[in-house]
Amino acid sequence: MTVAPSPSSPPTDSYTEVPYPRYSFPETHPARIAAVAELFGVSAPQVQKARILELGCAVGGNALALAAALPQTEIVAIDKSKSQIESAKSLASKAKLTNVSFECIDIAALSPSLGSFDYCIAHGLLSWIEPSLQPVLLRTIDSVLAPNGIAYVSFNTLPGWYSRRRIRDLMMFHARGERPAADALKRAREILQITHDALTHTPSSQAKYLQEEIAFIQRQSDGYLAHEYLEQENVPLYFSDFLRLLRDTKLRYLSDVALATMWPSEFPPKAQGPLTSLARSGAELEQYLDFIRNRSFRQSVLVKAPPTGTRIPTADALTDLYLGFPLWRMRTLDDGGTSFRDDTGVEMRVKEPHVAALLSLLAEHWPEHRTFRSIVEEGRRKELLKDHKVEELLMQCVMRGIVLPQQTAVSRGNSATRIQISSLAIEEAKLDGLVCNRLLHRFQLTPRMRAFFLLLEDAPSMQELERTLSQRIAGLSARYPELNTGLEEIASASKELLPKGLEFLTRNAFLNNV
Repeated sequence: MTVAPSPSSPPTDSYTEVPYPRYSFPETHPARIAAVAELFGVSAPQVQKARILELGCAVGGNALALAAALPQTEIVAIDKSKSQIESAKSLASKAKLTNVSFECIDIAALSPSLGSFDYCIAHGLLSWIEPSLQPVLLRTIDSVLAPNGIAYVSFNTLPGWYSRRRIRDLMMFHARGERPAADALKRAREILQITHDALTHTPSSQAKYLQEEIAFIQRQSDGYLAHEYLEQENVPLYFSDFLRLLRDTKLRYLSDVALATMWPSEFPPKAQGPLTSLARSGAELEQYLDFIRNRSFRQSVLVKAPPTGTRIPTADALTDLYLGFPLWRMRTLDDGGTSFRDDTGVEMRVKEPHVAALLSLLAEHWPEHRTFRSIVEEGRRKELLKDHKVEELLMQCVMRGIVLPQQTAVSRGNSATRIQISSLAIEEAKLDGLVCNRLLHRFQLTPRMRAFFLLLEDAPSMQELERTLSQRIAGLSARYPELNTGLEEIASASKELLPKGLEFLTRNAFLNNV
């Protein structure tokens, strides 16, 4: 079913009416993509001085975050929405980011004058263009990607999107013909609530699944709902159809960023063997797995250069990479297991003592990403893993997506002389408190943390901050009265809260090296 807009409604830029949220996506970080490629034997371009192209950049949340995190790179970001490009340019100017440019261009009109790029990012765009433009997008990526370049292309996937499309069609049907967008959104949320309530006493697993999906959608912003579910084009693909689209290009599928999804490792042996033997190729195995897991989203890594490694990487592939584990808050559970979590509420519970011991080595140092060799040496020296081989266990954690690889080193930052965070994080704290760190993770700051970020605008030392705190708070209170509650909290308990704020910056990869 296709629900068309009312014929009498004039065409509008839906992003002007309802801006897309300022998202960033850690999986698109070129250092992460490069590490995945190198696991499979592809020599990736050095990230630190790379040329990076982002197609469909929206309001620039991802491109701006990359520009702040990789100041020596050159980033070009394009989108066909003029309003979104203007928003991105405005924030780039305020944050004084000179290594990123934003262009209002349709992908079909992309000029060869832009040159070639080491990395190309197209997050979700393939699903939000009409089917006739999907091969155009992939040919465009092919034409601008350097011979040894790497592309990241993510898209909504079938069969998982069949159920979501049912919810989307329901909202589109109920909101058909509504203008402006705010009215369509109101109608969409109305039918979601009615449907959720209607299924309350329906005991089937399908009803429970739909209720969970509806509850998730209801928690999202209007911008997410409008552009994820209510755009006229939303074209999910089977993985096998995506591979067919690649045949008209020189691009080749290498892997998924989510490494654990490529193999049936969580299945019992009686299923693993038959599945593997049924598939005539690794790609065919992945399609089988998509069916079984009901997968709804893919994050594909594409290359031109043929890989020299094997389909299943070995520990040797980790030798030149840097590894990190983001769940740095640890506590022992009553059952003897270990809880690892971060400041956003993500938690993982580990029962196996040897796995917990390895992850503890990494968690202690987060956000530092350490070399494979240094982790192995420390594990052996501390004899924490006893009979377990550190190399094999570390590789298992990487392939399961628990330990994250990077091509480049990541440090904690240094606050010994000054407390410096990116100018982008400062401007985002001023704007709405949705700030991005050096690894593209976003945090919605509390009023107190927003106030703390703004106290650091001129990168003071801790001693200077403590000495001038009263004057700084007075100045911010006059400029940002909405932060008065947070400023008052800091003023009343500065000896406790300033060190806590510094720990937040350090452990969540906001702190720069100065």
